[in-house]
Amino acid sequence: GIACTNLLAAFVIHEYNIEAVNPNKTRIYCLVQDSPFQLGEKVFFATPTVLSTIKEHYPEVEDYLCLNVAGMSQVTIGEMNYAPITLMSADASFPRFFPYQTLAGNLEEALTEPDKIALTETTARRFFGKENPIGRTIYINHTPEKNTMYQITAVIREYDQSILSFDGITAMTPEYGRTSFLLINQSIDPEAFALRLKDDGVPTFMVDKGRYYLYT
Repeated sequence: GIACTNLLAAFVIHEYNIEAVNPNKTRIYCLVQDSPFQLGEKVFFATPTVLSTIKEHYPEVEDYLCLNVAGMSQVTIGEMNYAPITLMSADASFPRFFPYQTLAGNLEEALTEPDKIALTETTARRFFGKENPIGRTIYINHTPEKNTMYQITAVIREYDQSILSFDGITAMTPEYGRTSFLLINQSIDPEAFALRLKDDGVPTFMVDKGRYYLYT
């Protein structure tokens, strides 16, 4: 009984401290909407057009961020093939939401220029050991028909208990939207704010039948 209680307490403390080191933790909200595919379910998705509109018309919204995870079959470096990594694409606003420390290179390049990538410290060591990976190239086989060469522009340090889990990060393709976050610059009632979006006619996948939700 004592062992189970300790395990439960440790789990709760761990979950409560997700993003604990992030100074923006209380200001970040995930934007969710009703699913057009399954009644009663929700999807963590919004288009860049909608996010841009929200930022422009609602002064409470300081910034927005889209994230996506790219599929792949393998990573190739030189003559060596490696198992797939978790490659996340993100908007240039990513550092304003999540304070990952840049250990080498320039993270902004990876988030703003095509075919550039930043690796986490753990992944860089796995691929290159103690060598400096900045400027090196890796090939990622996204599909049998798509093999993309990425240049490494930065190495970043993971921090414990992050809501995100990835091995590399690259720039978001502009026309796509995925999991979306809002950075709020003042205290809000998330339910009231979400209802304002509905009342103001901010478009959703389900048009008049759908609405948005804000999750901390």
